[in-house]
Amino acid sequence: DALNVGALREVSDEELRNLFAAMLIDPLLTRVEDYRGSIPGEQPKLSVRFADHRISLPLGDTLSTHIVKPAYGDRRESLENEAFCTALGGAIGLPVIEPKFVRGPSNYLLLKRFDRRWNGERLQCLHVEDFCQIALLQPENAFQREGGLSASECVALLRSYSVQPGVDIKHFISWMIFNFLIGNGHANAKQLALIHSPDGPKLAPFYGISCTHIYPNMNPKMALHLGNEARPDWMIPARWREFAVSAGVRPKYVLELLETLSAELISLAPRVESHWQQANGYAEITGLIRKLIERRARQVAVSLQVEAA
Repeated sequence: DALNVGALREVSDEELRNLFAAMLIDPLLTRVEDYRGSIPGEQPKLSVRFADHRISLPLGDTLSTHIVKPAYGDRRESLENEAFCTALGGAIGLPVIEPKFVRGPSNYLLLKRFDRRWNGERLQCLHVEDFCQIALLQPENAFQREGGLSASECVALLRSYSVQPGVDIKHFISWMIFNFLIGNGHANAKQLALIHSPDGPKLAPFYGISCTHIYPNMNPKMALHLGNEARPDWMIPARWREFAVSAGVRPKYVLELLETLSAELISLAPRVESHWQQANGYAEITGLIRKLIERRARQVAVSLQVEAA
């Protein structure tokens, strides 16, 4: 049975499975008394307190420390997909929130919240605004094709608000290139946020990274366009150059970053895959993602060679 400890309600693995099932019908878990930590969205998630290898529901105004993400019902090996892709992002130097893959009655990902900070014994909440909120857009306008921000507008936003615009713009462009290489068609402005640190607003770590183009039933285009182009196979160097010009970034810098990250990722992917599977077990989808990366990276290398010839 669940244990009530102060403002925390400890839950077992079996109870977590039941909560995942309940969220399909009641995403906000309104029937769980005093719990207001379910996070609605494309895939409902749980805000939890995690300590001493135990998961508890924070009740009332108690702050959570982690997020628990169950599997997508219609995406094969979705948890393995996100955990592996996020590990790849960390391996090439992106600031990411790397999830822990947990096996149980229902597998899930456990992610540490980047908007929390311990001040002695007291847990504090850091203010975070995603790019849609900053631009006064509705959540349904997250994708550029649905009226959301363009890539160059994201760069302009970082120039306007970040206390370290040079660092954050480089991370943003690297994130864009990485999402193209891994086939993440859901990398939209809603997935970007500024966190208000003691030094001032900075680009928050990246999260929710996965390969969507591996699934035949999902949109094969990119969420952020290069110029007017969103089809991955048509993202030739000229499109990256158009983005650079519109964003006020040197085209040579963007193309060099594209070439460097493509080469690094194609080299790192097999090692990251081997390490990930040793730690978490075999998953067929990691091999499929690695092959997609190899295809996209070769596309980049050939297109850059053709242009240089």
